[in-house]
Amino acid sequence: MLAPERVTQLAIPSVSSPRALAAILPHVARANDAIPLEILANGSLLVGVVDPTNEALLNALRVASHREVTPVAFALSEILGRLAASYPAREAAAVGGADSPEALFLAAIREGVRTHASDVTFEHRGDEGGQIVMLIDGGAHVWRDIDEETLLSLVRTGLNKAGVPGAHDERVGHRGRLTLGLEGRTVTLRLTSTPTFDGHMMLSMRLIMPYEALPHLEEIGMQKKMLDRYLRVLSRANGLIVNSGPPGQGKTTFTFASLQAIWRPHKIFRTVECPVEMRVPFLSQNSVEDGDEGDWTYAKAIAHLLAIPSHGAFFGEMRDPYTVSQAVRFALSGRPLFATTHGNTAPQVLFRLLHEGASRMNLAEVLLASISQRLVPQLCTRCRVASPGAGALAWMRAAVSCPSLHDTLDRAEIYVANPNGCDACLGGYRGRAPIFELLVGTDGVKRAILTATSAAEIAASDPDYEPLWVDAARMVLTGKTSPEAAADLVTLP
Repeated sequence: MLAPERVTQLAIPSVSSPRALAAILPHVARANDAIPLEILANGSLLVGVVDPTNEALLNALRVASHREVTPVAFALSEILGRLAASYPAREAAAVGGADSPEALFLAAIREGVRTHASDVTFEHRGDEGGQIVMLIDGGAHVWRDIDEETLLSLVRTGLNKAGVPGAHDERVGHRGRLTLGLEGRTVTLRLTSTPTFDGHMMLSMRLIMPYEALPHLEEIGMQKKMLDRYLRVLSRANGLIVNSGPPGQGKTTFTFASLQAIWRPHKIFRTVECPVEMRVPFLSQNSVEDGDEGDWTYAKAIAHLLAIPSHGAFFGEMRDPYTVSQAVRFALSGRPLFATTHGNTAPQVLFRLLHEGASRMNLAEVLLASISQRLVPQLCTRCRVASPGAGALAWMRAAVSCPSLHDTLDRAEIYVANPNGCDACLGGYRGRAPIFELLVGTDGVKRAILTATSAAEIAASDPDYEPLWVDAARMVLTGKTSPEAAADLVTLP
């Protein structure tokens, strides 16, 4: 908590910012008589409460917002008035009573929203029946055990609510989308059902909630030296910037923050996405159907985008030779083209584009930068445990080989998660932070693209390129993540 004399210097907004309101769910704010006010420059949440010294309340708000909390004293009447004005009532209701499958379905989605889960899944567990699982900060957490009959009812409920044709056929997988009003906001579910080998069904649901506000690029968490280099790339903004990594690693958020950095009121930026996962006011966003069949597919949307005027574009995924060729074609027109793809490292992704049919000459001409990123679980600073173990030593030995880590190594403080957690976290972790690697399309990199036979040759052509493990090591050595969590995402040399 800020010292009282510092709190009094803060400007208290008369209206809560959309970004602050998005940080805490309406039912959590109401239950704790807390009104989110603003996200401060240090990333903490300014929040109005009756008793700013109530540590249990502040811990609950930290867990709910995934942020540090800066409390200020408010009268209860003012808090209640602001809550009523800030959070509109909009709620999906279950049909069939409190014990019906639909009620349990909605309860699971509410729990996913409350815990900031990226996905909610109904999993089959063999003879043990099933489980409702929340994917939170990249980890699977069992919310409830269920029997086989309940599992099947939940899968059918989700598919039926989404209006999926042939949902009764349990021999094949299905896909669908469903939009609900829950916890005072609109939640879109992307549903995928999968049959198991023994005749059961599982259902995975990605939770998509529109962003009321997009973070600024400087707030994302990229290391300053790398960020300065990336901002110089953005200032050119007339070629291809590709961002790679597994699903759910923050690629779209980072790319939209990049577009925000170069957008101006007189510019038109268009997107092709499958689906639109966050709504951004300054973008002209196009949502396309998954697959190659349908009235509005990826290929058709890209063809239309190329035929209409714009100052830049975003392709949600370069997934095949056609999207790769069209991305390069757009970038050759002298406009910025941002694209994401599923890949491992920044240099390897360039070879993937070559294998998908991009010509070496064209790719070398348009490449501005290739980025790879991951989201690393952050240790809870309240209960983390100092670690002198073998895992810590492996990261320290690796850091010795990297000159840019030597200063950090001299001040190293390595911790592991407390498996029991505390009131402010879940299993010793609270939230995730990004790690990056950045390969810039320098003259050396462009020459390497023309002749290289391996990703290592391309990486070696950029003297300032550092592989992903370096940023992960920086997180480990400063106690922000554990050696185990980092090792799950990157491989040490």
